[in-house]
Amino acid sequence: MEANDFPKSYTFKALYKELGKPKHIFNFKKFEGYFSVICSVILVIICYKFINTNTENNMDYIVSTFQNMILYAIAGMLTMLGFVVSGLAIISGTIGYKVTHQMVLENNFKTLLSILFSFYYIGFIIGILIVSYVFCYFIMGINIQFNMPAFLLLVFLLSYGLFFTILYAVSLLGTCISMFTINYFYSNTNETTNEEVVEETAIKNDLNIILSDIRFNTILNTLLSKKVVTEDEFIDGLSKRINEDCPEEYKVEVRRLFREFYKLDRDI
Repeated sequence: MEANDFPKSYTFKALYKELGKPKHIFNFKKFEGYFSVICSVILVIICYKFINTNTENNMDYIVSTFQNMILYAIAGMLTMLGFVVSGLAIISGTIGYKVTHQMVLENNFKTLLSILFSFYYIGFIIGILIVSYVFCYFIMGINIQFNMPAFLLLVFLLSYGLFFTILYAVSLLGTCISMFTINYFYSNTNETTNEEVVEETAIKNDLNIILSDIRFNTILNTLLSKKVVTEDEFIDGLSKRINEDCPEEYKVEVRRLFREFYKLDRDI
């Protein structure tokens, strides 16, 4: 994944456009959508019956009842918003740099981003609902002519938002489980990759040591065979290097190993 493929902005509008403009709240094929419609229709019917049975000389009771329901809904929305914010913070903190880097290498960064955006999305919906409920609370206190169709339409829209938010927040629990699985999978993949890299590096180091030994021995044997360096000169030079470079406790063993390896006729 190239640097140009990353989103240039992480605002709601930019991410919404980057991730293909998901329309979860209008997707009535999913459980959250169609079940919210069913619950909203039932609630509208209940409200209609409630208003019809309390209309005569009891409008103040109807208004106060719905205002109380709005207050309860606002309190619930605020609590749910806290749940969404804390959930996003925990999940984003759980995903480490190594897991994110591995997902970027496998071109799965947008998948991770879409999972995290689901929290952002429902938080945005909750914010709109809270503002809408606040306006409705004060509008209901205004002494205006009651319009049944408009009121029931408003009840349907606000209740649909409420039920959708609740069900969508519950579905985020499944998202949390998915994130746990993804985190484990990519952590395990990263550890396996690190082990392979370490093993490959160790093999390369061993090969470099072997190549250096072969090269040195080839040069030495060539010099000795052509009498460029006599055996005595080589032994004297080797003895000098051992005396100067080798720790005292290893000198005897090193001399013995060199004598056996090069099959020298005299002691070093």
